[in-house]
Amino acid sequence: MAEILAKDFLNVLIECSERAARISRRCRLDGSLFPLLVEEKEGSDRFVQDFKTFADVLVQQTIKFHIEKSYPELRQNIYGEENNEVRSIDGKKVTLNITSSKEETSESLEQALGAERRKFLSCLLDDIFGPAETNVQALEVPDILKLQDVGIWIDPIDATNEYVQGSEGIPSEVPGAYRSGLPCVTILIGVFSTVTHEPLIGVVNQPFIGAPEDGYCSKIWWGLSIGGTKVNNLPNIHLNSPAKAAISSSERPEIRKSLSDTFQLVEMAGAGYKILCTALGLTDAFVLSKSTTYKYDTCAPHALLLSQGGNLVELDGILDEKANSDTVDMQGYQVTYFSKTEKPYKNVHGLIGFVEGSILLDVVDLLS
Repeated sequence: MAEILAKDFLNVLIECSERAARISRRCRLDGSLFPLLVEEKEGSDRFVQDFKTFADVLVQQTIKFHIEKSYPELRQNIYGEENNEVRSIDGKKVTLNITSSKEETSESLEQALGAERRKFLSCLLDDIFGPAETNVQALEVPDILKLQDVGIWIDPIDATNEYVQGSEGIPSEVPGAYRSGLPCVTILIGVFSTVTHEPLIGVVNQPFIGAPEDGYCSKIWWGLSIGGTKVNNLPNIHLNSPAKAAISSSERPEIRKSLSDTFQLVEMAGAGYKILCTALGLTDAFVLSKSTTYKYDTCAPHALLLSQGGNLVELDGILDEKANSDTVDMQGYQVTYFSKTEKPYKNVHGLIGFVEGSILLDVVDLLS
């Protein structure tokens, strides 16, 4: 297989994320059509309710199409949260296919949306096939990637419940961060090594930045950690005082009580968003004791943490080690990534995300 420049690969992923962001905005802001294209997932153990939308599937298929177009060798190495089935507006199951032919793609979209929505269909086709203009560019990165050693995890729309509800952002007690609402929605594209199983590149797109009356826009963050190369477009961060930990609103009371001895607890929606806030320095730690996330939730923001010198580790394993030793191996319980069929892709052991190693030690001491 071919060798490629990491910089070129990253730029393709950035453009994919922006095409995805345009689609997510267009679908969400069509108030008459959107409610018809939401279905509740059956058998989900993640939330009281978990949803799949037409936008989830179209976003994922668009990202896959453009990555495969640029790098056909990766066709079998791209994994996502969703399959390519959607429920049409008349309740039928439809397979959504994006091909290099606009006509074929249009026919597939028509099966889901109906031929009478021609203007909306035309706009979607522009979103899928048109140029993806961003003001984000990858820095000069000399590293080479071997395509046979690369896998990709996609979460097309993380914090889907916030996306479905469509409410404006509710600010958290941390300036610049949100407790819930559309600002917590992210598009996650994570690249991992199929050899070391570590994240290599992460792109996180926030498609709902700004006020609805002014028109939403995207904020794109990226991070790269390949060997000794660690680069990103994230801000330089400093520890907060008091230290802050991003948690789920459903976090267990005993975990909350232990953490609150040192940390100000900040409830936030969306696993991707919570980890992003830690990578941005808005919070100092991300702590999750439940097994409610998957590899597609964590791969992209995990790469951002690594690019900042931090990490995402398994909570249970590191607490077990602490119980039997005076030291903590900060790398030994790093979350790893495999293909969708190679290993279970649920994060079953809880998570701690951090940039500064001292924060991990604080969390472990409090929870031990």
